[in-house]
Amino acid sequence: MKMAFERSKQYGVVLAVMFAVVMILLSPPGNAGSIGINGEENETVFLPFISYEISTIYGQVTFGNLGPWPDVKLDLRFFNGAEWSTTATTTTDSDGIYIFTNVPSLLPGQRYYVRYLNTEAEGSLYTWHTKPITSFQAGQQVHGGDFSIAGINLNSPPAGSPTSIPANFRWSLRNGHTSDSYELNLFEPQTGSPYFYTNPSLGFVDSYTLNNLPAGFNQNTWYVWNIWVYGENGNAEGNWGISFWSYYVSFYGSSNSEQDVLPKIRSAEIISSLVNSGQLADDLDLGK
Repeated sequence: MKMAFERSKQYGVVLAVMFAVVMILLSPPGNAGSIGINGEENETVFLPFISYEISTIYGQVTFGNLGPWPDVKLDLRFFNGAEWSTTATTTTDSDGIYIFTNVPSLLPGQRYYVRYLNTEAEGSLYTWHTKPITSFQAGQQVHGGDFSIAGINLNSPPAGSPTSIPANFRWSLRNGHTSDSYELNLFEPQTGSPYFYTNPSLGFVDSYTLNNLPAGFNQNTWYVWNIWVYGENGNAEGNWGISFWSYYVSFYGSSNSEQDVLPKIRSAEIISSLVNSGQLADDLDLGK
C-alpha cells in the first residue's frame, strides 16, 4: 500500500518541520548574536531538519464492488502472550485507508492484528480479523491487511423455520471477492454444543446441502446457523469474518411438528456470549 507508506513517512517530516519552526520562533530576533547575562554575545544556533520514520501498521478497507469505504472504526488488537487487548483505534479516511502510528515493538510471543467489529450496520459483516503480525520493530511500516466488510445475506432456510433433511442452506456471495471461501456453522445457541461446521471451507459457493443430522443434533430442537468467510489464503489464524445475522432453524422428519417460531438474531449476541462463557475458544477474540 504505497499511499499509506508515503503518508507515514510524511508524518515524520511534518513533526520535524514543526519542531524546527518552534525553535526559530523562540530564537532572539536579528541576524547578530544576542547579549548574554554576562555581557557576552550568545550564538544563535539553527537546528537542522530531522526526518525519521514513524512506526506504522496500515491497510485499506473496501465494501465489495463499491470500492474504498470511509469512516470505518478499527481496533489494533495486541496479544501480550496471555490475553488480548486493544492498544489503539483508528477510522478509515475518504480512501478507505487506515493507519495506526507510533506502534510499539513486539516481543517474542506477542502479536498484533487489525479487527473490525460491528453490531449495528446490517449490510456489513459482524466482524473481520486480519492475519496476525508476529514480528514488529519500532520504525517499521507494516501492511496490516486489506479487506472488505461487505456483508453476507442468509437466504434459506428462512429465520425461525423448521425444515426437513436433507436441508439446503443458501446465502449470498460477496460481489467482487471470488477468492472468498465460505463455511456453514450450525450450533446450539445457549451452550455452543453440539457444534458443526464444514471443514474444510467450501470455496466460492453459495449453498450447502446437509444430508444428515450431525452427531449430537436432534429433531424438533432449535439451533442457530450462520456463515463464516475466509479471505485469500485465509485460515483460523486470521483473515476471516462472520455474517451479521444468525438464523434459528430446527429439523423435522417425515412430518412437521408444531413449534414456536423464533426470529433471527445478531451474531454478536450469540458468538461473543459463547466466547465469554468459555464455550468457544478465547483466541477467537470476539467477546472482550
